[in-house]
Amino acid sequence: MKKGFSSAMFLVVLLMILIAACGESNKKWKPGPGDSLSQNQKDQAISELNQVRQSQLPPLSKEWANRLFNSTTYLDFIFYNVSYTLSMNESQSIKQFISGIGTKHVFQDKNCPSQGRIFFQEEGNVFMEADIHYIENQCAYLVFFIGNKAMFANELNDSGKEMFRNYLGSGQQNIRNQVQGN
Repeated sequence: MKKGFSSAMFLVVLLMILIAACGESNKKWKPGPGDSLSQNQKDQAISELNQVRQSQLPPLSKEWANRLFNSTTYLDFIFYNVSYTLSMNESQSIKQFISGIGTKHVFQDKNCPSQGRIFFQEEGNVFMEADIHYIENQCAYLVFFIGNKAMFANELNDSGKEMFRNYLGSGQQNIRNQVQGN
């Protein structure tokens, strides 16, 4: 009987240890001597990740996408790293450009600075602006502004990427050098 009692007592003690260990997982984690990152570094990384998540913008709403497509009568492009600007006033060209704006959500990349700005006009009045974030084979998206407030971000689809590849051409090497710090 003693042997059965000690086995039962051992199981009870083992069960109590396991229960106590499970309760420990709810306490705040503290780094040990073998950890590669300090708690401060981990907290900073989590904070940065949360800022990135909070800074993400939704894609254009259907209402705004339709307004861009149906109401834009004039586009002005100002590029920061090339020596020219571009304007469009023909309805077909404007619609073709707007068709290059994708519908998917995009994660904004802090390593992809704005290369210029687009001004969307309706009968001479700017109703929306967009920052151009395009570096070939790295990033391709627009961040849309209404009244100086960033509201939407959309990827460029393949035809949109091709247009910016053609528009920006040789300026891309200068952009890559700036991003890489050369």
